[in-house]
Amino acid sequence: MIRILIADDHGIVRTGLKLLLDRIGEMEVVGEAADGREAVRLAAELHPDIVIMDIAMPLLNGLQAAQAIRQNAPTGVIFVTMHTDESYILKALDAGARGYLLKDNADEDIERAVRAVAVGKPYFSPAISRALLEEDMRLMRKRGVQDSFDLLTEREREVLQLLA
Repeated sequence: MIRILIADDHGIVRTGLKLLLDRIGEMEVVGEAADGREAVRLAAELHPDIVIMDIAMPLLNGLQAAQAIRQNAPTGVIFVTMHTDESYILKALDAGARGYLLKDNADEDIERAVRAVAVGKPYFSPAISRALLEEDMRLMRKRGVQDSFDLLTEREREVLQLLA
């Protein structure tokens, strides 16, 4: 059973996510939080495997809450948000997020995201994956690099060759 905490300041979003997850099976919503501080408190108290949260929440935003939660436990964090801007995506990754979904398609992606993050894999909605890929390509062009291998340090190349 995958234990889940849902954190969003909109009750209807929490209710909708809970209904989706309850229908799936093998997943149990163990708590709900309406703000970032409550999410951190409940995560410490309930020890969920995964926290599904929004970025924009009162008292403590989702990014700050995710950092606090990840400091105390190896909990998987999945953001479900409307923010498509690459700066939010990168901040979410820096905060320790393992998943990033857009609210407009979360009903289609939530099960795959939870299952992936539960076993330690990342999951990003298709639109977010495209944005990350485009950003990576933009950075490579800016640096004048044709192959991402060229971005690796000498030691990183050595480790990669040993792994291969």
